[in-house]
Amino acid sequence: MSGRRWVASVVVAVSGALVPIAGATEAAAMAPALPATTVITGDACPTAVPAGTLSDGSAAIGAKKLCDRAVAAARSPQARTAIRAAFHMLGAPYACGDVGRSAAFRFDCSSLVSRAYAVAGIPSAGTTWSPSTRDLVPWDGRKLASWVRYVAPSKVLPGDLVLYSTGASLSRHVVMYLGSGYMLHTNYCGGVAHVERFYGFPHSGSHVFLVARRVVVPNSSAPKPVDLSRSTAARATTVSFAKLIAHDRATTIRVQKALNDVVTVGLLVDGRWDGGLFAAIVGFRRFGMNMSDNITAPIDRATIRALGKKAGFTLVA
Repeated sequence: MSGRRWVASVVVAVSGALVPIAGATEAAAMAPALPATTVITGDACPTAVPAGTLSDGSAAIGAKKLCDRAVAAARSPQARTAIRAAFHMLGAPYACGDVGRSAAFRFDCSSLVSRAYAVAGIPSAGTTWSPSTRDLVPWDGRKLASWVRYVAPSKVLPGDLVLYSTGASLSRHVVMYLGSGYMLHTNYCGGVAHVERFYGFPHSGSHVFLVARRVVVPNSSAPKPVDLSRSTAARATTVSFAKLIAHDRATTIRVQKALNDVVTVGLLVDGRWDGGLFAAIVGFRRFGMNMSDNITAPIDRATIRALGKKAGFTLVA
């Protein structure tokens, strides 16, 4: 899950795209022994995948049928291509400790999804770099990656990316949602890219939902945030905690805008109350307030008061 790593590299052609092999010595040491015909392509779903890469009942469905279903329900041609590419990545070893994450057939969670979309023509990864989950949540001063936008959990479609906190304060994980109750990802040293049951949108447990992202098609008309330059919510110097808890739209918009300004979380400013807003508030509590992960209350006065101090409003009852 590291950030961009710039290294001397050579490349191989993969379905018309250039895919990096990290520096030749690293590639020789870290790349798995694979048939010369191993190809990542977004042209068609694979008819067969490596043994052991389909779990939790997905093997009974079959890779091609599961892939075809996901492709049929995807939102864009780019998402369809990325899904096919991700299925061709099944069986690739996990890039433990970030080592080899730019090799031709080795991934960590974020390099897998970003390079699958790169095959589809999205500027999500380059020949020598892939973004990290820090670019997709984001945190620690990072800006949200330009090629993704917020999508509500209730509207997630195959090809969308779902991010989780996995315990440690800086531990983030991203998966590609497939529909049919499954996801495709890679997530542990010694493991490989595989399909398993979708984690869902839990607010507790070992995989705490943070936010869902949809990949933006170049030159598309992605939904724009509400213009708050002339709204009462934008000029408001106070935020009512009671109204916020009651899901008042104007109050929620004010808090969404504050979160975007303070922690650059990339929320769509629409006044809707859902898992994305919850995740953004949790993210501010963890990183904007420099507090521990042990706070369990979804929304608390101390957090909103601290947000107000940084965003220019005062919390009232």
